[in-house]
Amino acid sequence: IGLVKFLLEKRRKPILGICRGAQVLNVAAGGTLYQDLEQEGNFGHHFMGVYPMNRPVHKVRVKAGSGVFGIFGKEILETNSFHHQGVKEVAEGFEITASSEEGVVEAIEKKDGSFVVGIQWHPEMMYDSGEQQAIFRAFVKASQGEG
Repeated sequence: IGLVKFLLEKRRKPILGICRGAQVLNVAAGGTLYQDLEQEGNFGHHFMGVYPMNRPVHKVRVKAGSGVFGIFGKEILETNSFHHQGVKEVAEGFEITASSEEGVVEAIEKKDGSFVVGIQWHPEMMYDSGEQQAIFRAFVKASQGEG
């Protein structure tokens, strides 16, 4: 959390948080988490551990016009899911830019247009999906000062 705070406040570097990284990003910036989506948030099960890690198991709706939309170019993504915690209250200065069909936060990003993005699913596990690899290409581009 200290490192993320430092990067947000002092270094202003591109950040890509995946799963717990998205949760840490939100908490470091002042947001909160559901400690357990099923028990505390009354959401369905989001830890799909019985499926192959590269298999999509649910749909995520992406906010049109958001940075995440710009990366993937579509409003509906099919993603994997391996988490039981999630964003409850989004941190000030951030916005929710993708959610599951039942309303679980699946992506947050900083409102100022910088590349500071947290996503709840695991695109690195979807190694055989060119679509999912787009997030890494965008992060590298932003890190090179081109995005």
